[in-house]
Amino acid sequence: MNFQLSSTASNGSFDLIDGQEAMVTHFQYENWFSSSGTASFKQDQITIKSRNFWHSAFDVLVNEVDKGDIAFNWQGHILIRLEEKSGITKNYRLKSKGFWDFRFVLEDEQHTELLQLIPKFRWNKLAYNYGVDFAETFKPTTNTDLITLLLACGYGANLYMTMMAAAT
Repeated sequence: MNFQLSSTASNGSFDLIDGQEAMVTHFQYENWFSSSGTASFKQDQITIKSRNFWHSAFDVLVNEVDKGDIAFNWQGHILIRLEEKSGITKNYRLKSKGFWDFRFVLEDEQHTELLQLIPKFRWNKLAYNYGVDFAETFKPTTNTDLITLLLACGYGANLYMTMMAAAT
């Protein structure tokens, strides 16, 4: 099972598309300069918004309930903490790898690779599409927890690429 995060606008909004080319959800930023956005999946509303003025930490809300956060560490890794519907809190690390073969790798707390986001720049949108490849050992089921994780990864990757472009 593979997914794709397909950019729909140069402001960063994207569609989450499954392996059968069907749209699962659409993540929409509030406006051009906003760091807040929402998506709907089945009966759940998933929102990611900035926690502070400096936009250095972000809350992940499911149906207006805080279910996690996204932050950066000093190594440039994106730290994702999500509480699953079962009540278990999981911590992930999304880090960039490679130079010529650039990609993002999501790891769990045991540093086991779970998935890769492989960026492809779209000149007509001035944005990236990301192919999502799951590790063979990671067998997720499509539910709100997985969709929230994939949206957090896409949000974090977009944020990382924006920050790197601004630094050059």
